[in-house]
Amino acid sequence: MGSICYENIIRTLPVGYAYQKMIFEDGEAVDYLILDMNDKMEEILGLQMDDTVDKRMQEILPAPEEKHRDWVQTYNEVLTNGEMMILERYSHALQRWYKVQIIPHGKDLFSVIFMDITEEKATLSMLDTFFSGSLGLLARLDSSGAILEVNPEWEVVTGYTRNEMLGRKMTDFIRYEDREEACRVFHIAGRGEAVRGHVNCVLTKKREKRLIEWHLFEQDGNIYSTALDITERSIRDTEIQRREAMLKNLTEEIPGGLCQLKINKEGRFTLPYYSDGFLEMFEIKRETLKDRPYLLFEKVHEDDRDKALQSLLRSKEEQSRWFTEVRIRKLAGDVRWIRASSKPVFMEDGSIIWHGYITDITEEKNKELALKESEEKMRGLFSQVPGMIYQFNVHPSGEHELVTTSNGIWDLIKLSPETVYEDISTMFARVHPDDLPNMLALIEESKQSEKMWNQDFRVIHPDRGVRWVRSNASPTKLEAGVMRFYGYTYDITELKEKEEAIDRRDKLISGISAQVPGVIYQLVSQGPGDYRFSTATGSLHKIFGAHLANRDISELELEEFVHEEDLPDLYHSLDISREEKTPFDETFRLVKRSGAVKWLRASADPRKMEGGETMWSGYITDVTDSKLTEFALRESERRYRSLAEQMEVMAYHDPLTGLPNRRLLFDRMEQLVRQTSRTGTKLGVLFLDLDNFKSINDVYGHDTGDKLLVKVAEKLKSAVRKTDTVARMAGDEFLIVFTNIYTEENLKTAASSVMAQFQEEMQIGEHVLKVEASSGAALYPDHGMNIETLLKNADKAMYLKKKKNKNGFALYGENTVNRHSI
Repeated sequence: MGSICYENIIRTLPVGYAYQKMIFEDGEAVDYLILDMNDKMEEILGLQMDDTVDKRMQEILPAPEEKHRDWVQTYNEVLTNGEMMILERYSHALQRWYKVQIIPHGKDLFSVIFMDITEEKATLSMLDTFFSGSLGLLARLDSSGAILEVNPEWEVVTGYTRNEMLGRKMTDFIRYEDREEACRVFHIAGRGEAVRGHVNCVLTKKREKRLIEWHLFEQDGNIYSTALDITERSIRDTEIQRREAMLKNLTEEIPGGLCQLKINKEGRFTLPYYSDGFLEMFEIKRETLKDRPYLLFEKVHEDDRDKALQSLLRSKEEQSRWFTEVRIRKLAGDVRWIRASSKPVFMEDGSIIWHGYITDITEEKNKELALKESEEKMRGLFSQVPGMIYQFNVHPSGEHELVTTSNGIWDLIKLSPETVYEDISTMFARVHPDDLPNMLALIEESKQSEKMWNQDFRVIHPDRGVRWVRSNASPTKLEAGVMRFYGYTYDITELKEKEEAIDRRDKLISGISAQVPGVIYQLVSQGPGDYRFSTATGSLHKIFGAHLANRDISELELEEFVHEEDLPDLYHSLDISREEKTPFDETFRLVKRSGAVKWLRASADPRKMEGGETMWSGYITDVTDSKLTEFALRESERRYRSLAEQMEVMAYHDPLTGLPNRRLLFDRMEQLVRQTSRTGTKLGVLFLDLDNFKSINDVYGHDTGDKLLVKVAEKLKSAVRKTDTVARMAGDEFLIVFTNIYTEENLKTAASSVMAQFQEEMQIGEHVLKVEASSGAALYPDHGMNIETLLKNADKAMYLKKKKNKNGFALYGENTVNRHSI
């Protein structure tokens, strides 16, 4: 029964089946044998079963050794893991695509099932061929986002080779902050929804950032991506936006107003943007117009409303410029004439946006003068850059042939694709004759080097005249010596005109501001710690000590010239100004490239820009002279205060020991007496007199006596708490005030600690002296209700002790010496 099943099922399967055995040498898998196979496998291999008996597969299959080794490693991985594996693999020996199922049967036996999927893969051959070119950034991903194919342009942009990218997740090459959104977008594309215009940041092999614009769609379970490297365009657009913002600041007093008028595909009318001048002209509050955009047409004279609406609809239908002159009624009742001019932009969502400029032409109408509004004002603010995607061949003979192009060629040079397919010279005839030789030379150089070419050149449009375009293309070598270029060309005329106009304006402003003694500047911040000059003009050389052009200032980092000790405070002040929208005013040190230091004062007012960044406009002045004068005054004041402090110390402290003198002692005792009435504690005083001090002076000299007094002062201070006070009354007399005393026993304990300091000999210079002292103690308020009485009684106790037997202390009271002497 088993043999019948095998013959009827296994042998006749429409897929290839083989039972195989792995060959190991020294524990390493080196090849495999086919022990059995069905009819389909014999057909796939082109071998009979008898031809494979006892033969290694490397001997009978013509695959390159490294490709055969890949199969051996794959089979061994299945045997090692003990788990079935399914994969798609191209067989170089058989030159076919197969879906392969590998099933392990122990340590060295396994089965394989080969299903031919070459025809399915053939549906992708055209796209795979297309991937060999450089028509932007092209890639094919599987449903998980793993890279199946990329074109050479990815190698140029990222620095990774094709082999380094294949098999890895596309998100591995995307900046970490953008990965979550990128995964979401790839998931959307994997569901079959086309994604257009998604932008994120890709990190190159050198960890450089490149901005990529993605267009994604799904087909046959794969995700196809066409993308453009828009890094340079983004930098240019940012610079243009910055300069336009600066231009708007400088020209904000120009009469008239700017606005955007939008009609969506449902016919709903909105005003996405309108300037302050626009609102002023129509006498409408911003919040009112936001909620009631149709109020704009209510302001139009009733006789002109239909004219205004019809002209707008005509612009929409004919896709032509909207131009109208109508009357509007002012709140005061008078009528003013305005002129509106705008070019419509047709969006992908079916909506239309007119970017308009409104100006008051009442005086022109009154004088019956017809003046045309310049379209250049709008062109400087809004433009569209149509482009064309193309492929063209260069044959060994030098003949050029356009293979394919998008319809954008009509917008660029007013030629249909069919015309250029038939005769490519018609396209070259549209290139400006002064630029054509250089362009052809670059194409030839790119053909020889097989590297991408990129060039800006002029074309002649039959209707619009000379236009600037930017073109790039990457070469790929085809058969028979044909070189194919994959490229993209787009109009950059408005960009060129903006750059030239801004350059002229920058030169004019620089010429005027060069006479200013300081520096006028604008500083831009995207967030905390990010501060960069956007522009600056004036006496740059005098302030910074270097020849800086207006554009150089944008490359200048604060760390390059601000003193490192002042930089944290400067950043802190800027952060507060940015967060609280308060004026910035800071004085700091500048370190010139020569090493010299000068003081600068920078002040500016912040303003939040439409893009979310903060811009300060302000002025920098050199305040070195005034700062040096300020430092001199501070030094003088410091010396005066130091002298005053020294005088105060001399007035309240003993000059020899540094202890408080009698004057300071009485001040402190007055405070402590008041404190006891609040805390319920008592004060203890110890009046102390050195025994036989005069004889020490007589024998060893007054210098030794002074040193002894200093030593005694140090010992007394070390024997009391920080809250207690040790003072020198006069000569060899000292007084100690103890705080937080409650009983006579507390006072006795504190006095005993002090007198213990006289139990040991003292080293005074080269002499070792045995110093003794007599002392008398008294307690406030028990032994005196005021300071004078308290000290007097402590002195009496000390005197009695010294008279009786010296060297010790006595507590004031009845039979003082008898009861409390030690």
